[in-house]
Amino acid sequence: MKQIVIINGGPKAGKKTFVRYTGEYLKVRWRNSIDPFKEVARKIGWTGTYVAADRSFLYTLKHASAKYFDWPFKWAENEIAEFYQSDDEVLFLSIREPLEIKKVKRAYPATVTVLVTRPKLPRIQNPGDLGINNYDYDLYVDNSGEVVELKAYATRFASALVERERKRRKRQDELRYKGTTEVEAKIL
Repeated sequence: MKQIVIINGGPKAGKKTFVRYTGEYLKVRWRNSIDPFKEVARKIGWTGTYVAADRSFLYTLKHASAKYFDWPFKWAENEIAEFYQSDDEVLFLSIREPLEIKKVKRAYPATVTVLVTRPKLPRIQNPGDLGINNYDYDLYVDNSGEVVELKAYATRFASALVERERKRRKRQDELRYKGTTEVEAKIL
């Protein structure tokens, strides 16, 4: 099984915890789209703190690289290529910006999108987090309850991914049995 998942949510919403719980059932890989910009920022003097000004600075670096070089999408493509060469089953890409999510979804249509929310936390306002609710996600995970509830969401999610893969393989086997390719099946 190979499944790409874009996961989003505000700071401390529970994204990594959701991924960790999913990882109890499937072999997962987590990548955050801001990480390459942290590396660049460190090289030019960023000390690694993560207050509002730092978040804004990292967002500005990412936004400029998207505008001039389409780097966030190129980064995602590279991460996906590496994932397909690995034995991992699920690639979680943490991507904040709706435009960047759309690019990945357009290039990889089977990608699942997930928004993890935690309404009880105070919202940290920074440019990178302002648009997270401006996308129609495939799954919304409300993390306002107990940890056991988030774990239950992740368990159901992992089960759904396994079932989705089972159905996909069954369809492939049926088409192969009939001597029909996926392209022919879409036409028929």
